[in-house]
Amino acid sequence: MILSVGKLIAQNPNRNIDSLITRIDKTENHEKVDVLNELAKEYLKISPDKTLAYSEDAHQIAKELHYLAGEAAATKNLGTGYMYLSNFDSAYHYLNLSLQKHETSNDSKGIAAVLTNIGNIHSMRREYTLALENYSKALLLFEELGILENTATLNRLTGIVYENLYDHPKALSYFRKSVELATEIGNNNILAYSYNNIAITYGELSDYENARLYYLKSVEAFERTGNLRGAVMAKANLASIYANLDDYENAIKLVLECIEFFKEVNDGPGYAMYLSNLGMMYSRKGKMIKPWNLFSRHWKYTVNWISRLK
Repeated sequence: MILSVGKLIAQNPNRNIDSLITRIDKTENHEKVDVLNELAKEYLKISPDKTLAYSEDAHQIAKELHYLAGEAAATKNLGTGYMYLSNFDSAYHYLNLSLQKHETSNDSKGIAAVLTNIGNIHSMRREYTLALENYSKALLLFEELGILENTATLNRLTGIVYENLYDHPKALSYFRKSVELATEIGNNNILAYSYNNIAITYGELSDYENARLYYLKSVEAFERTGNLRGAVMAKANLASIYANLDDYENAIKLVLECIEFFKEVNDGPGYAMYLSNLGMMYSRKGKMIKPWNLFSRHWKYTVNWISRLK
């Protein structure tokens, strides 16, 4: 209806960063390379530029030490960092270099991880056949290795591709497999995202009751992980479902929670977008005076934030 449905939900910054930074000067040789590579991974979702910087340091030291596994990990991190920066050509270049290094050392887990990221690039480029090809190879390797967490993630990613191809039955099949595996290993993070994807799919099928049920499950799972932003975005998606069910009381209640959250974290664009959505909801509900009161009350905050963007 009104709200944008988020398929990717930002996670909270990792808490391991500070401890890894303190370890850099206390380690050397192979261990230092490993610490730098771990730090590069931690920065992916919050500062990909730092991922590139730490990866380059790790790669240089690993090359001097002839530490092949460290080189392969650093090259993979470089590729993933460029992917997060949407520099897909550089990402593809470094990931293929990493794939060659992992293949040289017969590192099946490393190969599967790189294939997953190559699949991600193709998925973001809407090259869905190539995405499925790489995901399929990675999924087979993770299944053979018995790594259930990665297997659950690959099932979810594969489901997203089928959803983008409008093959909803296959999408739901892969999402449910992801839920099954995530439940088995007790991974609420994967569970939350998979529930969210199932809800999105049901929403696209206009099966709003099932969408509502799965968004509620997603919110609960995100809250169990402490991922407040994820929970808020799932609530925003749930609000759109309530709106489509003409249940504006619950829809408005959830949007108000989103507005309060984005204001607290000083996310101006999110705050402004959901304030606008709230106004439209009140308009649809027939209370035209309410939107003006809301915009008037928060106008100073919104103008102040927008001014920083100039």
